[in-house]
Amino acid sequence: MFETISENITQGRLYELAGRTDDVCTLDFTDGSDSFERYGSQLTVEFVYTQKERRSLVDDITSLDSDPNIKVKGLWFSHENGREIIAELKNVEIPVKDIRSAMVLHYTPKNNTYGDPEKRSLNILEVPFTPYGGGKDIGWIYGFMCRRKADGIGFMPDDKDLFTAYRFILDKDSMSEEDKLKVIDKDGHIVMSNVGYHYLSWGEEAGLLKVKDKELLGELRRRKINERFEILKDELKRAGISFKLFKSKYKEKALFFLQRLLSFHDINFNLLGKHPLYMDYRSFVHIYMRHVEEVNMGQQLAQKDKFQLYEKDVIHMISHVMHDLNNDYQQFREDNPEKEYRRTGEMSFYCQGDYYEVFVDKDGRLVSFYKASRNKQ
Repeated sequence: MFETISENITQGRLYELAGRTDDVCTLDFTDGSDSFERYGSQLTVEFVYTQKERRSLVDDITSLDSDPNIKVKGLWFSHENGREIIAELKNVEIPVKDIRSAMVLHYTPKNNTYGDPEKRSLNILEVPFTPYGGGKDIGWIYGFMCRRKADGIGFMPDDKDLFTAYRFILDKDSMSEEDKLKVIDKDGHIVMSNVGYHYLSWGEEAGLLKVKDKELLGELRRRKINERFEILKDELKRAGISFKLFKSKYKEKALFFLQRLLSFHDINFNLLGKHPLYMDYRSFVHIYMRHVEEVNMGQQLAQKDKFQLYEKDVIHMISHVMHDLNNDYQQFREDNPEKEYRRTGEMSFYCQGDYYEVFVDKDGRLVSFYKASRNKQ
């Protein structure tokens, strides 16, 4: 449904029209105004608010009317020199007095708007993908990783190990002796490490493992499970929950985490930068145990802010936000190589009705990610 306002335009009226629901809005500028000269007759935008501003608008729709400018993210513009100014349209301020009219097509589900108590419903596009199987995917995977490495893109630790293993299989002659010894030691034995795990995992998929190699892979899997089991127990301890209570009182929730001891794969969020940005098993356990309602346990964690999402959608939201933040993270890491990256308070990241707080350590590992409380001042 289209809706337009063309009289008595204020911050509050624009929030009611499109800001509250995050709908895309087309602004028509007064001829000769500063915005008209800069952007042309029209600019299609999304309105941008901090959580503090949204809270004030919820309490009093006129609370920002005294501010002469409204913050927007530009999406489309009519200016003939548009390409030259597109970079600054990510977050600009538009004088409200320059706006002659504003038009919106409402499409955002009510439950995806700020302040609505219902679970969010994410629009997720799942692209079908069928692997070749039999170890045949190694060619395109290795080729893709070579291209990324040549472009200077930073690998997360697990991808570094995968690249070393695949390089040994396909391009061993190009490797240094030091790198070769990460796969096969000087005595000719497969190294019992994550590199060896990836090397043998491919051999199993390709049907090339001998009995002894299968035993080694089984041992490496047990080690991986045991390492992650210790991480799980450590996170339980930090949360004040004993493992005995975990497996007796919270059987279904315990099963959720135990099933992922081996099946969880580290997630890469860095597509173009030189600094790794990723989520590992510890990140997963820490975030889900505290902030996912379906697997939350005990009074100790009851007061933690919970995602307003179904469990199946949480990883999609984390990935979406972290991919959007990657450019900001890359610049931060260039300027602050040893500092923790944080998006908190007024810098928390807004997406589909909620603000999210983010913590990343100096190595690029996601430490924590949760929905910011609307009650924080």
